[in-house]
Amino acid sequence: MPTHTYCLAILTWWVLSLACPIPGHADEPSDAARVEEAIAAGLLFLHRHQDAEGGWRVLTAPLACPLDGPKIAPAQEYADFRADVVVTAIALRCFLRAGVDRNHQVYGRTLSRAADWFFEQGPQVVSQKHLFIISAWLETAAMLEGRVPESQIDASMRQIQDKIVRDPKSGQALGWFYELTPARMVDLPATAWTLRALQAWPNHAIAKSLLEELSQAPDYLWYPEADLQGMPHRISIRDDQLVRFPQRSEGYGLSLMRSLGVTTDEPRLLTLRNGVLDAADWVVPKFRIDEEGRFSPFAMHSTVHGLAAHRDAPQLTAWAQRLRKAILSSQRRTDGCPHGSWGVDPLLPFRGSGIGDLLSTVLVLETLQSIADWEIP
Repeated sequence: MPTHTYCLAILTWWVLSLACPIPGHADEPSDAARVEEAIAAGLLFLHRHQDAEGGWRVLTAPLACPLDGPKIAPAQEYADFRADVVVTAIALRCFLRAGVDRNHQVYGRTLSRAADWFFEQGPQVVSQKHLFIISAWLETAAMLEGRVPESQIDASMRQIQDKIVRDPKSGQALGWFYELTPARMVDLPATAWTLRALQAWPNHAIAKSLLEELSQAPDYLWYPEADLQGMPHRISIRDDQLVRFPQRSEGYGLSLMRSLGVTTDEPRLLTLRNGVLDAADWVVPKFRIDEEGRFSPFAMHSTVHGLAAHRDAPQLTAWAQRLRKAILSSQRRTDGCPHGSWGVDPLLPFRGSGIGDLLSTVLVLETLQSIADWEIP
């Protein structure tokens, strides 16, 4: 082949390679861009399913969509106040974490209406006997520019203080049961959520006192050194003895320890952390904790909160990448109302035509925002 013909062939191949990149490598969004897109889709889903009163109604969310059309106020008999407060509180945090304020061009009104509904529920929240409601409300209230009356914050703190479960022998504070009633049992998820709420108010006298007291002796949470297979899900006081119910609840334990300021100098905490990060079944192909194998978005949410204190862990990057991939691949992408949501079992492929579960969606969305803050490659 003549030299000029060979050179022309090389030039032609080079030009065509620029015009027609190799399939699968052109214009593929980076992982960071995919996360931003998923967060944007999740916020759009929440925007579309906000009800006429400003909150998010778990039982009547399908009525709230039709895309960006008129909202339908839910009938009172279909309201679930406790779930609505929790979902609205976390949804508000998702918008705030995304940098949305009342002047935001797209979601400013969504945020304003949600915040107004949230503030209106304060007096009723204070009277609740369910700890998850009070905890979710308190954690979000700390992000809302001090607009919640101090009297409501104080009343909520007193509810938490009065219903703490104590060791009948030593008087040591142990944690909380999820129902704010006199109890002889500690529920680890409820305790982890409560400590997050207290941590959001570091200068409140009651919060400071409770955090300090619980940080003194968290040993009741640990299995014996030779049997570190998981955290107890519940701790019952029977005949003045602590009885542990073994269950995989390490994620709640990590969250609890972060709130209490337990450092990685504690060998048992490192054992707990490494057990989570080294166990592939925590993320791939599932993320399950209970004895029936059901998914718990609460567990994933709390685990990521706890692991934020372990950014130097060598296994964290690979763990977070697996979880991020599972979350991104399981988000619903459609032309209709379910777009941007996650189902009741968010890390499994979407089946069916429902709109998704609001509670799962806000928990997974805030989890994804937390992972994005880690700046994992």
